[in-house]
Amino acid sequence: MANDNRYNEERENATFAVNLRKLFEDKKATHNELACFLKKKTGDSITRQAVGQWCNGNSSPNLKTVPVIAEFFGVSSDYLLGMSDVKSTNVELRAVCEFTGLTEEAAETLNLINRTDKEVLDTVNYLLEQYAEAGNGYIDGKHHSGAFWFKKIRNVLSDISRYLRITAQEDKNKYCIMENGSIMCIDPENNPYEGTAGSSIIRAMLESQDIDNAAIVESVLWNNLEYALKTAKEKYTELKNEERSKSE
Repeated sequence: MANDNRYNEERENATFAVNLRKLFEDKKATHNELACFLKKKTGDSITRQAVGQWCNGNSSPNLKTVPVIAEFFGVSSDYLLGMSDVKSTNVELRAVCEFTGLTEEAAETLNLINRTDKEVLDTVNYLLEQYAEAGNGYIDGKHHSGAFWFKKIRNVLSDISRYLRITAQEDKNKYCIMENGSIMCIDPENNPYEGTAGSSIIRAMLESQDIDNAAIVESVLWNNLEYALKTAKEKYTELKNEERSKSE
């Protein structure tokens, strides 16, 4: 049967094909350059047309060719095949990113901070440790990503995240002031808390504590963040004083 070269959305969006097209775009390389590189490295006569078929998802290279393609682009074979989101071939960096969920840029920046600015690293460690102490994200024994909303706890990282993410641009969303002073954004048509321990609380707030004014949302979010920072500074000062007392 002859090859079917007609457009096929499923093939076009196959993970390998998508990643390969993105790598060509990022490297600003041509199909012919990859074909020549593969011929030099493997001895196989691979044409630029064949590379084009890989990019379109109409065909795939054999397994022995995949690492050579990855070498050409300077990425890992796992990334090329969609088995990892980490491009780097550095084993240690890949392990850190896969374990923590950090991007390569974030992990490399932390490594730079570790080597050049211990005070900033100390602050990063403190904020992460404070986040861990704020709560484990469980309500009634079940994990909920929004569990922090139900706690009277101010946490700098959580408040920074909310400040950056929450806006009042979509009228269908409801913005509710929580008991701890924070803001929760809920789509009434797609309430993720329905059926959970907090569903009745959320339903009541949707009915009585809606915030429609973007300026109010911004003000409350900023006040929350400011309070969280002040609280963190107080706790940080106490911690450092305790450490100094123990060392004396």
